[in-house]
Amino acid sequence: MDNDLKVQSNWIRFDFTNAKDFERTYPAYCSIGGTKIEGKNWVRVLTSIIDNEIAKNNPALEILYKKEDKPFFIKQKIEGHNCSKLLNGYWIDASRSIPNLIKCIQIFCLHCGYTED
Repeated sequence: MDNDLKVQSNWIRFDFTNAKDFERTYPAYCSIGGTKIEGKNWVRVLTSIIDNEIAKNNPALEILYKKEDKPFFIKQKIEGHNCSKLLNGYWIDASRSIPNLIKCIQIFCLHCGYTED
C-alpha cells in the first residue's frame, strides 16, 4: 500500500470471506501484488487486473482461452450483457453482482499465482 495513503475508517478491506460487504460500493483503493489497480467501478478493476496479467504474459492465462464449455475470454461481446474489452482483443462477461465480481477477482488472482496475502 502507498505510504502516503490515508485509509479511511469506512473503507472495507477484502479478506477473502467478505465479498457480500462490497454490495453497493465503489473502489477507493486497490492494490494486488504491490501493483496499484485503477478503476472507478468493480468491472474496471477486474478489467485492469486482467489487462495487467495479459501485459505480463502470465502463462496461467493460457487455459482461460481454451475452456470450451464456458470460456473466460470470449471472442465477441455478448448482446445484452455487460462485457468489457481486454488488451488482447477478447472480451469478458462482467454481468455479475458486485459481490460476484469481487469473488471473480479473487478466483482470477489465485489462478494467476497470487496468494491470499
